[in-house]
Amino acid sequence: MASTTMKGRKILLIVPYRARDLEGHALVGYHLQNSYGHEPIYSNGYGIEKKLLELAPDAIVFDHLSWNFKVEQARLARDLGMKVIVLSTEGLFQDKEGAVRRSGSLHGATGLIDLYLTWGNYPRSALLERNLMTETQVHTVGCPRFDFYRQPYLALMKTRADLLKPLGLKNPEAPLILWATNTPYASRNPKKMVRRQVRHAKKPEAEVRMHVEDHITQFREHSRAVLALALRHPDWNFVVKVHPAEWINPYVEMARETPNLHLVYNVAIREFLCHCDVLLQRNCTTATEAWMFGKPVLNLELGKYNRKVREEYRLGSHIVNNLEEADETTRNYLEGLPISPEQQRAREDFIKEFYHRVDGRASERCAELINRALSTPNYTDEDRARTQTATSHAYKKGKEAESNSVVNQIKDLLGLDRDISLRYWKRLLRNEAQGNLGVFEAEAEITPGMIAELYQHYSQVLQPCLVS
Repeated sequence: MASTTMKGRKILLIVPYRARDLEGHALVGYHLQNSYGHEPIYSNGYGIEKKLLELAPDAIVFDHLSWNFKVEQARLARDLGMKVIVLSTEGLFQDKEGAVRRSGSLHGATGLIDLYLTWGNYPRSALLERNLMTETQVHTVGCPRFDFYRQPYLALMKTRADLLKPLGLKNPEAPLILWATNTPYASRNPKKMVRRQVRHAKKPEAEVRMHVEDHITQFREHSRAVLALALRHPDWNFVVKVHPAEWINPYVEMARETPNLHLVYNVAIREFLCHCDVLLQRNCTTATEAWMFGKPVLNLELGKYNRKVREEYRLGSHIVNNLEEADETTRNYLEGLPISPEQQRAREDFIKEFYHRVDGRASERCAELINRALSTPNYTDEDRARTQTATSHAYKKGKEAESNSVVNQIKDLLGLDRDISLRYWKRLLRNEAQGNLGVFEAEAEITPGMIAELYQHYSQVLQPCLVS
């Protein structure tokens, strides 16, 4: 039931990667709309300054403030009187330094945040210990996209047959081995990745170089091992689920090597985790998601790495150090090897510390706290009026500056759309716009049709009596 104590607020939610993040964010928005009468609006991470001025939302929900341009966007929102909220889309941290950086600590930006929503207590305690936030600023809620791993949302899960049908598997009933990749920097220009992280995220250059080096090592060693396993076991089905921040280019070539290796990318991973028999990965959130389904997980420690995997995380999976161990362990699990009691306890302890509760209600907790931040006395109708006035003035001023811009005058002369950056054409001329082979856009703009379809699915399980 919509709130009767105030007018509904307009909330801009940034969705970093459609395949990974949209379902969870849309579920938060569904509750904001249906329980509190708010108007959620969804966007990718591009053109945020313009969208703030055009949409005049009462609040903006970021995924993090690790990048300097996101900090500037948050600062603009605060200057206009909007609430700045951070809802994490990543929650697996190797140390507390990594946890606090998500809040903009390297930019001195934590003071810009009105509400910070963390998956578990680990990042919350890190922020409080360093006095970067107050008790009322940061709250532990769980992860909204993990709601789909529990009832009533499990009813939305496809059957194994329906999930695998598009892949055209010769034998869909054969063992299904899932490899979740986690090396976004491996297929990119290493020098550019280092420059970008140092410049925009303010990370130490030596640290970034080690990170990039680990990605290259991991991709090389894992791709060799997975391909070798696929060639050894033609009677097994291998599915490669590419990380949303990673280009599919090298995996397309890999999949051509053997007919039992199949590539998936522009879809959520949860259904593949539900139906796989074994998951292969290293240091990825997908391992903990597979734990939620009770799946065997191999942590592939193949090669030498600068960054080690935290011990609490390692204990929940089966560590293998070479191809032969990976082969033998996978066969053992397919033959019925159970998850050990020690592994199960480690999984439960880790999930409790890092993900709070996986109970299907994280999205509701997020919506409740966002609603509270936008309600009296935290944000009144008078506050809203001031925000709209300030945004209107800034919008008019921005339009005047846009018309006087030399770049836009050049675009007008060339007959180009002002919204298209000249950098795009520069990338094309340098042949640097070939990510994902032009097959799809990972950071796609979110359309009303996408949201309507998701809301319909949610209503089917949350309000069955209202569905004809």
